[in-house]
Amino acid sequence: MIGPDYNKRDYLLPKGCKDLADALVVNVPKEPTVLELAGLLGKQPASLVADLFQLGVFASARQRLSFETASKVAQKYGYVARQA
Repeated sequence: MIGPDYNKRDYLLPKGCKDLADALVVNVPKEPTVLELAGLLGKQPASLVADLFQLGVFASARQRLSFETASKVAQKYGYVARQA
């Protein structure tokens, strides 16, 4: 079995990513729910609700968010949100 080519930079990146910047981009729907956004970011919905509370947005897990609000939350976790 041949292992990864360690001379190339992309052997640690997720499949389909050519650079680290591609790995930090998350495709977010136009108006995602808190549950959808939590799934995309790999976080618990309760932690996103707390982050939204700090932004002055009172939301439940099934409430829809604007894309701008979702991108602010994604940015807090180091992701760049791109509208899907």
